[in-house]
Amino acid sequence: MKNKYIKIISILLSIPFFILSFILGIASNNESYHLLDPHIDTEFAKDYTPIKFDLIKIGMSKTEVENIIGQPNSIYFEPTISATKTFEYTQDGKLNKNAEQKQAKGGDYAWYRSTLEYNRENKVSKIDKGWSYD
Repeated sequence: MKNKYIKIISILLSIPFFILSFILGIASNNESYHLLDPHIDTEFAKDYTPIKFDLIKIGMSKTEVENIIGQPNSIYFEPTISATKTFEYTQDGKLNKNAEQKQAKGGDYAWYRSTLEYNRENKVSKIDKGWSYD
C-alpha cells in the first residue's frame, strides 16, 4: 500500500517538471521555439539586428539597406524574367555547427528568418521575416 502512494506522489510531482520542460523547449527534440533564448539557433549577418531589419521598407535601394544592416550572410540570384536577387541576413545552424553545444542546449530549435528580395532596379521588392521550424 505504501509503494502505491509513493508511485502516485512521484507521478504527480513529475508532471509539472515535464510540462515546464516542454514549454521551455528543453525536452523537445524537434524544432521548437526556445522561450529563454529565442535566437539560440539563429546566425546573424555581421551588422544585422532584428530592430535594424524592421527599419527596412519596400522601395529602398540596396545602398540604403546596406547603410542600415550591412552585408547579408548569402545572396541568391534568380535568372528568370523577374531577375530577383535574394539577400539572407539570418540563417539556421548556429547550433548545427557545434554538436557539443547542440547537445548541451537540448537539441535543434527554430531560427529567425530575415530575407530581402531586390528587383532589377536594385530596390527592395519583398521583405520576409519570421520563425522557421525546419
